[in-house]
Amino acid sequence: MGSIKEYQQLCKERQEIISENRSRRMRKPSLPPLEVPPVPIPPMGYEIYRDGEYEYFDREDDLDAVIEHAEEWFGHIGKITARRVPLK
Repeated sequence: MGSIKEYQQLCKERQEIISENRSRRMRKPSLPPLEVPPVPIPPMGYEIYRDGEYEYFDREDDLDAVIEHAEEWFGHIGKITARRVPLK
């Protein structure tokens, strides 16, 4: 069995190796910033659904105005669902 001094030396060497590995992990090669071209967003309209029926709005409207129109078109009965869709 080794002495306390040998044990302390091994601990010190181990700590140096751990420290070196940490610093190696911290040094990552710097990459240039990734340039992503902007994706064009097509003009959007709305589809309004209720009980299997739907109406398509081919213009960009304020959602509140679209739902108000849908309530007039469908009546106030039933659940109304609106979703954004690309213009046709």
